Amino acid sequence: MKLILFRHGEHKNDVLTKTGKRNVKAMAQQLKEFNISKIYVSSTNRCMETGKIIAKTLNIKDFVIKDDLRERFQLHHLPQNEAEQLWWDNYLNLEYTEPKNKKVGETCGEFVKRTIKFLKKLLNPQIKMKMF
Repeated sequence: MKLILFRHGEHKNDVLTKTGKRNVKAMAQQLKEFNISKIYVSSTNRCMETGKIIAKTLNIKDFVIKDDLRERFQLHHLPQNEAEQLWWDNYLNLEYTEPKNKKVGETCGEFVKRTIKFLKKLLNPQIKMKMF
């Protein structure tokens, strides 16, 4: 099994922009050579949009939405200056600790840990992954 990881396209308020859609379509063209058979996406709109564009372009029928892949760092309800400060103070903390501010959700480290756990379940027993 080959695993290809990529992020969603450029978005504004969780909806892909025209540039984001164009970039995702271009990326899908580059992915044709990999014969992808299944797509996993988080339940955020931007990720589902990205996955649907790729699935349509590559004629992939197996499309799975997983909450385990969703970021749980919520800033959309905050003023931009406050959101940016919380991003730098909390989310980019790669240690697996509690966020300094509970209203923002999880840290980047917690997200990485949860995502690796999902990948282990998905890929096991084919490969063994180590936490870094």
